[in-house]
Amino acid sequence: MVKLKRLKIEKYRNVKPGTELHFRDSLNVLLGRNGTGKTTLLNLIVQLLSWDFSALLGEPFALEYDILTDEAHLRVSLRNESRTKPERVVLDAEEGEQGVSTASLMQASARYQSSGEIVVTRAEAGEKYRLIISGSRLTLELGDEARPSWGMDYEAPILGQTSMGDLLVVLSDLEETEGLGVPDLHSLSSALASSVAGFLRNLKRFDESLGFLDLITRPSSTFAATKIQGSYRINSRDGAPRILRSHLIGRLQSDPDADEVRIQSSDEGAWFLSRVVELLEFKHAHLGLQRLAMRTQPRLRIDFGNMRFDFTRRDGEVFNHTLLSYGQKRLVAFYYYLACNSTCVVADELVNGMHHGWIGPCLEDIGERQAFLTSQNPLLLDYLYFESAEEVRSSFVLCRMESHENREQMVWENMALDEAEAFFSAYQVAIHHVGELLRLRGLW
Repeated sequence: MVKLKRLKIEKYRNVKPGTELHFRDSLNVLLGRNGTGKTTLLNLIVQLLSWDFSALLGEPFALEYDILTDEAHLRVSLRNESRTKPERVVLDAEEGEQGVSTASLMQASARYQSSGEIVVTRAEAGEKYRLIISGSRLTLELGDEARPSWGMDYEAPILGQTSMGDLLVVLSDLEETEGLGVPDLHSLSSALASSVAGFLRNLKRFDESLGFLDLITRPSSTFAATKIQGSYRINSRDGAPRILRSHLIGRLQSDPDADEVRIQSSDEGAWFLSRVVELLEFKHAHLGLQRLAMRTQPRLRIDFGNMRFDFTRRDGEVFNHTLLSYGQKRLVAFYYYLACNSTCVVADELVNGMHHGWIGPCLEDIGERQAFLTSQNPLLLDYLYFESAEEVRSSFVLCRMESHENREQMVWENMALDEAEAFFSAYQVAIHHVGELLRLRGLW
C-alpha cells in the first residue's frame, strides 16, 4: 500500500510558506469554509501521488513530501524556479495523452527550471539510492562516491506527464550497463522500480459533482488495447477496474473482432457493480464498452469507449445510468472510482447528494486505502473514529484565509496538540457527535 505521510510547502501559489502537514494512514478530512483552498490541496495531493506536475511547470514552487510503500520510504524534494535567461523553444503543438501539448510543457520549462531528488530507502535492506532530477535528465546515484552514477535524458521535463513508474522502466537497462560496481544490477533495478511504483499514475480527484462520471462515460476513446508480441496490453488514461482489463484482454484474445465488452454484477470480481446493485436495491447491473476504432501501424491497436452502465429493477425494467438521480449517479461513479484506485481516494464533497444510508457503506468500502476527503455535510464526520489525540491531530487539516502584508494567503494546518487532546477527551465522553464537537470548538 502507498501512504502519503508528510507534506511541506515552502512555496506554492498563495499558501503560507513553511506549511507542514502530517496525514494518517486512513481517513483524512479537510475542514474549512468555501474558498480556503480545500480543493486546491486535494489537487496538489493528486499531483504529488500521480507524478504529474504538467499544470505547474509554468509557475514557481518548492515542495517536499514523504511516501511510504511496502518496499521503501521515499523522500521527494522538488523545485521549479524562474530561469535567469529564458530559453527559446520552437516545437510542433502535439497533444500529449493527458491533453497538454508537448510544446506547452517545453515552453513552460523554458521559462522555469525544474529540479529535485527522490531519496529511496529500502525498508528491509536499509539501502539508500538517490534519483536526481534536473529538467529532462534523471540521474541515479547509489550512495557510494566510489561508484559512478548513471543517467538518462528524456524528451520532455520529468515533472511533466510521464509517470515516474514509466521512467523507471529504463532501470532494466542497468543490467546491460557496465561500471556501476553493483553485483546484482537486476536486483537493484527491480528494487527501485517496485519502490517508486508508489506513484499512482491514474489517480484523479473525485469531484464534488458529476465530472468523474462524465469523464469515464465520454464517447471518445477510454481504453486502448495494443497487441505486443502476441498479447494485448490495456492502457487507460483514467484507470480501470482489474476485472474490466482482464475481460477486455480475454475477449480480444478469443475474438479480435469483438464490437463490445460487458461485465455483469454477478461476475466474480465485479464487486463494485454488485455493491451498487445492493445499495440502490436493484436486481442486476452490467457495464459495457464499445469498439470505436482500430489501427494496424505501427502495431495493432483497438480503441474502446462510450462506457455505459445498465441496470435492471426488481420488476424487470431495464434502463441506463443517464436516467439515475443525481445522488445515484454519484454513488455509481464513486464505486467505479474505488475499483480503479486500490490504494488511495481523493474525494471532494464525497457525500454530496447521497442518501445518508449510503455514507456508512461508502466509508466502510474505502477499506485500507488512504483517503483525503472534504465535506460540508456533518453526517460524514460522524462516521469518523479515533483512538488517540495524536490520531485526531493528523486526521484533520484546518483550512482558512489569513491576511499577510496586505495579501490574502491560504493557511493549512493540522489541529494543535492541545486542541486535539481536548477534542479527544470530549469525543471519549460521547455526548456530542464529531461534527458538533468541531463546531462547538470553532474548528469547523
